[in-house]
Amino acid sequence: MQRFTIRRATAEEASAVAQLMRYVYDNMPDQSLFVCDDEKFVRKHIEDEGVIYIALAEEREVDEDDQLAACLIVRFPGDAEDNLGLDLGLPDGEIQSVAHMESVVVHPRYRGNHLQRKLLQHAEKELRKEKKYSILMATVAPANIFSRSAFESEGYVDVMTKIKYEGKERVILKKDLTKQIGLSSRTIAKIGKGEKLSEKSLKRIADFLGVDPDNLMSIVPDNAILRILREEKQIRLPGGLYHELQVIMTYNSNYIEGSRISEDQTRMIFETNTLDVADGIPVDDILETVHHFQAIDYIIDIAEEKLSEEIIKHLHYILKHDTKDASLEWFAVGDYKKRANVVGGRETTKPSKVQDSMRKLIDDYNAKEHVAIEDIISFHAEFEHIHPFQDGNGRVGRLVALKECLRHGIIPFIIEDAKKSYYYRGLSKWHEEKGWLIDTCLDGQDVFARLLNILEIDVT
Repeated sequence: MQRFTIRRATAEEASAVAQLMRYVYDNMPDQSLFVCDDEKFVRKHIEDEGVIYIALAEEREVDEDDQLAACLIVRFPGDAEDNLGLDLGLPDGEIQSVAHMESVVVHPRYRGNHLQRKLLQHAEKELRKEKKYSILMATVAPANIFSRSAFESEGYVDVMTKIKYEGKERVILKKDLTKQIGLSSRTIAKIGKGEKLSEKSLKRIADFLGVDPDNLMSIVPDNAILRILREEKQIRLPGGLYHELQVIMTYNSNYIEGSRISEDQTRMIFETNTLDVADGIPVDDILETVHHFQAIDYIIDIAEEKLSEEIIKHLHYILKHDTKDASLEWFAVGDYKKRANVVGGRETTKPSKVQDSMRKLIDDYNAKEHVAIEDIISFHAEFEHIHPFQDGNGRVGRLVALKECLRHGIIPFIIEDAKKSYYYRGLSKWHEEKGWLIDTCLDGQDVFARLLNILEIDVT
């Protein structure tokens, strides 16, 4: 996913926040779901009646004017007549502790990054520090299922439905920060024994303490390969498994697709962030080498997450952003293809049918109770037959296979450029003879296993 900085907005940013809200409102198919506030309202909440948190895109290629990705207006209603605590009949002593999560908007360009939830989490963390506002409340339109789901995921509870703003029906949600942590006796016993806790339990503890879950604990994967990759990635250890995976997989995966950067040059880029370009190497080859390093980093970070369209699209975005292809109006970076394409004389899935085909492929794969190496190879083959992107399908497909091997504790496979003819034959003949591709991928698994042996890493 993209990286964002979340902080308080300043008075100088009031106009930009108001413009973002107006832009989102104007582009909403159903404007009854949201009440758009003006700059005066925004400025009042920055300077007096509340606080506004904004999310700024960190990517270096984002123009300064396009950095504002989302905002959350938090209001402290106090004795105001529209304090939602009055709707609930809260006693006078609690009314002053109510904070409204007044408005949350996310620019369409940045949707899919869970920014609404991240803003809510940040606001809650800051309010816990102040220890003044312990009852968080919000309203959402009943039909606004995405916003409602985001609030509920953060522990907000539907308390009533009532006619509110300009006669519009709204669901009132509430979260009480003063409630006890709410752990079961079984979870408490696990803590006492030092056993692994669920992510839900860890989040509850972090919320109760007012800290980020990442600062509360470190999740150690059961998979030895993934554990080593994360440890070495964190300190950028030279000469280890992480280092070699980055160089060997990036070189082979790019070279298969026509890159002119050699393995030695790939190693030089990774180790020194420099390259002797006397041979006139295309800029895109260099960019896509660096992007592939970033994609592997992303996979190591999210390896244990359930495979989704969002993850696959983001891998494509990492690989292809800033390249020459990205400047083409019809080339969808980080999204499915807009133009039909042919691979090796073979017709691929039409653009109009790609999304349905991808959703079915992912759903069928995720429905498996146990995933073996053959299941990952099968997913890879079907993915390549769909060919969902305009370009970059091979590299994205091999990165997805790496992720799923790490997720399921399977030794990954690296397809070497020297074996690409066997690899291409296996893909093209998949529906006629599955053994060819399976054998090629198992050979690629041996490549990875040899690397483990050289580094004396025991994964048994």
